[in-house]
Amino acid sequence: MPPPDPIYATTVNEPNADLVISSENTNGHIILKPKTDIIDVRRDFAWTISPKNNTLKEIPAMYLTERTQKTNSLISSALYYITTILDKSGAGSAISNNNILTSIIKILAGIGTFFTTDSFEKTLNTLQGKLKRLIDNTEDVALLDKDTLKSYIGIYLTAATGFKYVLPYFSDSMFSVGTSWTETAQNVNSYASGAVNTMMQVVDESAASLNILQPGTFIEKPKYFQYPAEGESITVTFPLLNTHKQHADILPYQQNYELLWILAFQNKPYRTSFSRIIPPKIYTLCVPGIKYMPYCYINNMTIDFQGTRRNLSVTLPTGKTIQAPIPDAYVVSITFTSLLADIANMMVTEDFGSLIQTGTK
Repeated sequence: MPPPDPIYATTVNEPNADLVISSENTNGHIILKPKTDIIDVRRDFAWTISPKNNTLKEIPAMYLTERTQKTNSLISSALYYITTILDKSGAGSAISNNNILTSIIKILAGIGTFFTTDSFEKTLNTLQGKLKRLIDNTEDVALLDKDTLKSYIGIYLTAATGFKYVLPYFSDSMFSVGTSWTETAQNVNSYASGAVNTMMQVVDESAASLNILQPGTFIEKPKYFQYPAEGESITVTFPLLNTHKQHADILPYQQNYELLWILAFQNKPYRTSFSRIIPPKIYTLCVPGIKYMPYCYINNMTIDFQGTRRNLSVTLPTGKTIQAPIPDAYVVSITFTSLLADIANMMVTEDFGSLIQTGTK
């Protein structure tokens, strides 16, 4: 029996132009390219032996669009902060701290996009347009250019890889809320904060002195909302059957192994040189009516074997055929963690619904 062909992806080898030490220790970047528009696990994979034809549209799903960063988070965050400063001050107006402009020029010169000998005022006038062009990534703008999410444009600079996934979603959880209020405020002007704290201390001491004969004294202090530093997580768990043939012309174990290999490959860092790595992919995630995450990443993925195992030939997207232990079934569990805080804006965006048209009737 000839080995099966890859179903969902092929590879291309992109030469690495950044020869940091020498060509002997510099790798090309093997990139996965999709062979299909959507990897639809809910529709096309064997995760149940019950007929799905009449109930498929009623089965909840998680929709994923895979993305890769076009520049690292240091640069994107710098540009994001810079444009915010310039938007607040207005191009051409004098920013009081000249160190801000100096830092901006150093950052842009460091990525080979900006050099100037112009005056402070003239530099400010041209900086706005140059930064806007850097951040004007049409894919991210299209993703976030909604009334509720515009403030996030520029926080990540990404491009779609072409991989889209539809996973069956069987979680028992719906909405979750976790907030924190403490006596310490976040990001408060240090001078104002110090003055207020001093005043409150004086009042506390005065009240204690005036009521020294009382059994006890205490002044209730206002608490401050703490904006979450970590994004929320969501987990999807589903089986994949290697012994139940869903399609006459597709081997289920090749189909399942290839999907899991693609997810593992895309979510590990890839080293291309002595000092350069390509980070794992990030995703736009939606479970309609439950959760929407414009940017998230795979925090954890576990694949457990069920039943007996046997060695079978499978073909990788690279075209290489290998022998791999294949169980009767896999149990797949994937946890996605948002790169943005869980805010109410995401519940009222138009994308709080299905993002991928699968053709399921």
